[in-house]
Amino acid sequence: SHDSALGELHRCESEEVLPQHDDFEPTFEFDSMENQELTEMEESMLESQLSELQDKLGRMEAEMTIVSEESKDLQDTLESREAALVEKSQQLLELTELVEHLTQNTEQEKQRTEKILKQLQAECERLHEKDKYLSVLWKKWPQLAPCPTKISWQP
Repeated sequence: SHDSALGELHRCESEEVLPQHDDFEPTFEFDSMENQELTEMEESMLESQLSELQDKLGRMEAEMTIVSEESKDLQDTLESREAALVEKSQQLLELTELVEHLTQNTEQEKQRTEKILKQLQAECERLHEKDKYLSVLWKKWPQLAPCPTKISWQP
């Protein structure tokens, strides 16, 4: 079952971890010379590992500095591009407003021009009517005609 498999697993792990000795006599009896050499070797190994770790840490710090500088450069670039975009966006908005204003002015000018043209046309028609009327009058009474077109009248 599940529990016995788990117990088996724990038992196996613990057997691997613990030293296997049939006789439980202590085995830590090195003479002091061997023990001293072992300690010096361990110290040397630890110093070497420490030195390697310090080198590695130094390289990592240098890389972090480079990454940090690159990150700052990227941030600065992004900020300047963002500022440029905001500026261009503002310019575009101003141009759009200008175009709308000019379009509005153009439309108003067009309406004014049309109004003036209609007034001129009406005035022309009025003058034409006046001219026709005067022509008729002059034919009937030439003496009323203005000097340049006056037919010489003799009594």
